[in-house]
Amino acid sequence: WYDTEGNNFIERDQLKSVLLQLKLCTDDEFVKFMFHELDPDSMGVILYHKFQEAFFSGEQLHLPPDTFTLYHYNGLLASNADKKVRYAKGYATRQESHVSFNAVQDLTACLSTKWPNTDLQWEANATPSMN
Repeated sequence: WYDTEGNNFIERDQLKSVLLQLKLCTDDEFVKFMFHELDPDSMGVILYHKFQEAFFSGEQLHLPPDTFTLYHYNGLLASNADKKVRYAKGYATRQESHVSFNAVQDLTACLSTKWPNTDLQWEANATPSMN
């Protein structure tokens, strides 16, 4: 309702109505203070994650999965040993500590932008090509 375009931010003029909708304090001085705290660079927007941290610290609205199945489609014939288009099935597991990977060749690098510390294991130890 406040982010109909999916930009993941709240504009300055929307903050009070968002707070009102969430039944939080809407005192003008408080709204002004919070906007200054959450937008120290005066860009005119509050990023969603900063808003969530400020008002819902300790709560996580959307828990990321601990494990999930991943399918990779490689449609480039030249990238496959037998020159056939193929799917690869893998299993991703979020870890507590850092997971190392080859940033140039590994799909783990791509996954880590959304889910840091993710370990990725492919069925039959067949790591798919990214090119």
